[in-house]
Amino acid sequence: MSTSKDFRLFFASFLLTLMAAGWVALFFWVDSTNSQYENTAPTPALALSQTAQLDWTAQLLGQDYTFSLAPFNQLEQGRKSYASLTTPQSVRLLEQAYSLMVFGWNQFYNSYREEQFRQNVEAQ
Repeated sequence: MSTSKDFRLFFASFLLTLMAAGWVALFFWVDSTNSQYENTAPTPALALSQTAQLDWTAQLLGQDYTFSLAPFNQLEQGRKSYASLTTPQSVRLLEQAYSLMVFGWNQFYNSYREEQFRQNVEAQ
């Protein structure tokens, strides 16, 4: 295939994907805005609720679906157990940098709150 045919195929596929996503988003937007005018209790076409820490319930068009994130959690625990074998070094370094930033922010925030508390106590 030539480059122009590849570009046309990509553009047509991209346009169809945008149209499909737009129709789905429009359907849920119309459903959520029109449910306020119903005489009965509003029931949205899509509703997500968390039943436990890793368990979710989805209600889609009147049907209930339950799914759990526990298998993904077990997979992540296995990945962390063997991180040196399964995770590239750059990703491990990014994880460590993120953890250090979160730790630093928590330390800063706690010291700030402690200082504010001391100022408030001394002012009284």
